[in-house]
Amino acid sequence: MFYDLKVKQMYFVTEKIIEVS
Repeated sequence: MFYDLKVKQMYFVTEKIIEVS
């Protein structure tokens, strides 16, 4: 469960970075 949460967070951050780029 903790790992899944971390993966979702990473995905969210990556998506935001791509959007800003």
